[in-house]
Amino acid sequence: MSDHRPGRRSIRLRGHDYALGGEYFVTICARDRRLFFGDARLRGLAREVWDGLPHRFPDHVRLDAFVVMPNHVHGIIVIVPPEERVLTGPDGETVRASGGDGMGVMNDAPTRSGAMNRAPTCADGERAPLGEVVRTFKAVVTREARQAGHTRFGWQRGYYEYIIEDPEAFHAIRWYIEENPDRWKQDSENPDGKPDLRERMFLERIRSRLV
Repeated sequence: MSDHRPGRRSIRLRGHDYALGGEYFVTICARDRRLFFGDARLRGLAREVWDGLPHRFPDHVRLDAFVVMPNHVHGIIVIVPPEERVLTGPDGETVRASGGDGMGVMNDAPTRSGAMNRAPTCADGERAPLGEVVRTFKAVVTREARQAGHTRFGWQRGYYEYIIEDPEAFHAIRWYIEENPDRWKQDSENPDGKPDLRERMFLERIRSRLV
């Protein structure tokens, strides 16, 4: 997955509006597959910035499973449809409210960041597409890592994304993310890894687009 591809064009799914709503599995890789996240401080930084994304993109971004591997991260980003909104409770828990349908409020996974500790990136009413959310994550991690003295830190250009279209796929991807640390020896991003058949079959389905 070298990023040395001059003039590479995006192969996002044409006609899909990445700002209107959807569930996405994303993989973001460190530059040259370097094992930057072997450093516990960088792992913690990546987690902190990830957890802060709903506060940077209020009202329409939720998060699900996430893991920091030695040279990449996996996560599920949910862009909430316009007819719904994301709220933050007094304990820092994110909740989704459906407006006007009498359904009330549904609890979602709590954030680790808690209160509004990061300034929003978007103006009120503005909806960021998936690409903007990912770019913000990469940019903030890079800036803070370099300010902390990790001057060589960087990301690979682009990222992998997969549109999750049904509950079966959602649960399979969540399982993959949660199990990823235990499968590092089979991970295709591991420079010394030896992907087994299950890993190759999964990646064949999931890593179908590089954007």
